[in-house]
Amino acid sequence: MIVWDRGTYAPIGEPIAKLGLGELKFRLDGAKLKDGFTLVRLKGSTNAEGRNWLLIRERDIYARPGSDITAEAPASVLSGRDVEELAAAAAASAEAPAAPPR
Repeated sequence: MIVWDRGTYAPIGEPIAKLGLGELKFRLDGAKLKDGFTLVRLKGSTNAEGRNWLLIRERDIYARPGSDITAEAPASVLSGRDVEELAAAAAASAEAPAAPPR
């Protein structure tokens, strides 16, 4: 498993009231993401749980149009490994012979 980012979040405004109206604004202060975001419930569109949500990145001082943070910083903030490295390590571990019982 990869812990891609870690940090804190803070709701903006009254989260309980806004969530009921289909909107939730929050700010992330992580090692990689330091942005404002809005979750908006889409009307007339449903999934298995009955609702679809759209995640919108705010245009704030941290926004960099055209950038892709997942490509720029794909590694785990804990291990420093990316998904491919983790998969290779798991495959190697699965192929290694089991240690004899003691």
